[in-house]
Amino acid sequence: MSDSMVALGDYYSNNFDELVKRYVNRAGSVQNAEDVVQEAFARALKYLPTFDGKKPLENWFSRILQNSLREFKVAERNYGMNMSNEDADIPDPICLENKRLVNDVKRYIEKNMPEDEREILILYYIRGYSFQDIVRITDEKYRRVNYVVYKFNDTIQKLGEEIVT
Repeated sequence: MSDSMVALGDYYSNNFDELVKRYVNRAGSVQNAEDVVQEAFARALKYLPTFDGKKPLENWFSRILQNSLREFKVAERNYGMNMSNEDADIPDPICLENKRLVNDVKRYIEKNMPEDEREILILYYIRGYSFQDIVRITDEKYRRVNYVVYKFNDTIQKLGEEIVT
């Protein structure tokens, strides 16, 4: 085992809790901060051969940790990790138990909604997929899926019973 690997292992065991505390606000929760710090250490092990020892290990690791946090935030923004508003104020698709109502909503979506929103709405309201599943299926951004569903929910509320023909 190289000296660099031993130094990184010591740094990990001695500073893990402190790094988690330092990044908890930026990551959003203790669990997220732990994930970011662990990911950074995994990357540090992978890229350990690039550590030349000219600068302190802490400085080298700090850059890796910042990159891990940045990539976590990008994933959170794009894929909705840890976004808790998914189920807020949106009717659960299972509540649409009446098959006739489901068919009416599907028909309304197909006739009246823009083509680029239809798939998202059918997957959510008719098929019962979660936002994250729809992101994976359609390659749309989480924010786009969230926006389309909320906008349609507002449309349903404004139209009331009019969408059921």
